[in-house]
Amino acid sequence: MMGGFCCVQFITISLALTITCMVNSTAVAELQRNERISHFTESIPHYNLSTTSLPKAEFSLKSEQCESTQTGDRVVVDYGGSLIWDHRVQNLLFKGTFLGALFTAIPAIFVLQRYSIKRIVAFSVILYSLCALIVPYLALNYGENSVFASRLVMGLAESFAHPSFNTLISNWFPITERSTAIALYTTGNQLATAGGNPLCAWFCRSSFGWQGVFYMSGIVGFSWTVIWLTFSSNQPSKCKFMSPKEKAYLSYHCVTRSHKMGQNAAPYKKILTSRPFLAQLQAHFFVSMIASMLQLYLPSYFKEVLLLGIMENGVYTAIPNVAMFVWKLCWSMIMDKCKAKHILTPTQAVKLSQAMACFGMALNMVSIAFFVDCSTPLLALSLVTLTWCSMGCSVSGFITSMLSIAPRYTATISAISTFVALLGRLCAPQGVGLIKKTGTLAEWKSIFLYGGAMVAFSGILFLIFGSAEVQPWGEEDSITEDNKEEREIEYEMMIKERRHTASISIQ
Repeated sequence: MMGGFCCVQFITISLALTITCMVNSTAVAELQRNERISHFTESIPHYNLSTTSLPKAEFSLKSEQCESTQTGDRVVVDYGGSLIWDHRVQNLLFKGTFLGALFTAIPAIFVLQRYSIKRIVAFSVILYSLCALIVPYLALNYGENSVFASRLVMGLAESFAHPSFNTLISNWFPITERSTAIALYTTGNQLATAGGNPLCAWFCRSSFGWQGVFYMSGIVGFSWTVIWLTFSSNQPSKCKFMSPKEKAYLSYHCVTRSHKMGQNAAPYKKILTSRPFLAQLQAHFFVSMIASMLQLYLPSYFKEVLLLGIMENGVYTAIPNVAMFVWKLCWSMIMDKCKAKHILTPTQAVKLSQAMACFGMALNMVSIAFFVDCSTPLLALSLVTLTWCSMGCSVSGFITSMLSIAPRYTATISAISTFVALLGRLCAPQGVGLIKKTGTLAEWKSIFLYGGAMVAFSGILFLIFGSAEVQPWGEEDSITEDNKEEREIEYEMMIKERRHTASISIQ
């Protein structure tokens, strides 16, 4: 499951760094300069443009070029691309996946209730991989509109992938282990960026070129799908690679749902008027927006503000994800231990985690806005890393809340939450596009300040209304489950057999 999440995330976000070496930044800057001059000739008499095309093996720019930006000059770093796509085109391509996902977000609610989760995941990854493979051909022969169309089709699969993974988590893991389980499978996100961005940078400077990024991601996606279809299963009871004892244990401790819709439809009115659900919904919106902003635009920020070379850019965007990978696993295990030992209630754990996430992100983003420029690259890396680590706490926050308030309706809740998260992700390029025109330091300061303010507001709302307790409209989960009695008998038999085995070994 983690591998599938990694494939999906890598294919989605690989464009973020790759587009910096697909685009001819010098030509784009010159077009923007001519456009400004044609409209505002008298208002910018001291406009200067210094373009620097980096050799593919070069690691970073010289300090004099950083100093020149502080005297009013604008240094343009060019990684040697050939496509003349300005910021408006780049924003459009970033939005393509999110727009496509919006079309299928609502239908996904009903599809996930009727069909095999295993097959839905496989279909999603296949569609992702196919769209990735054709990007180079479309970009070089048909232009940005065709690439946008492929991203749009790719997005059609996204609304099915994430709710499917969430449903599998609820099927396979008890609530006391769920934060750790979520942290483990979502590490696919960090693995995709931590391993993928340096790999993208290597492809950009190699003879394969940026085209190799898309070919490689497509092949990996198809390969993973074969493994998934061979070894995965929707529920523990269907797994061919587990012992009867393990199946009985998981069947008893997990509220296992069939992928088929039951007789009782989801109580949509109760779901959509539930304060805990709405609290996690708004948290999902704002965190998704900030996460997408960082995933999609950090490579551009490091290129335009810190003036980094392509290989250094790949390393700088990878390090925060490695740190987040370690931190969110540690934090989720701490939270699960605290819940198991009754140090924290589930609700206290999710509120504490979400507070760490939102207020930590806000503090670090404001610090980036006020204290970072091209002369402080290590400070920038440190603050970005802390921002990502803070975000990692949200796995034990709103995400755990989403999977805990009504396990019976996890697929429905996840699909609704995915739709709202997509709106947040769509707002990221839309919002950045309203502020970022040429990539100046002042524009980036505004982006980080606005982002910090919004995520802090989200944290306050979750502290007031968030919860991880099973809601009244979800309590019938443990009462009306058809195989409840059967699972209890199986579990009792397992315990008796284990005691009998232990007594024999003692004798």
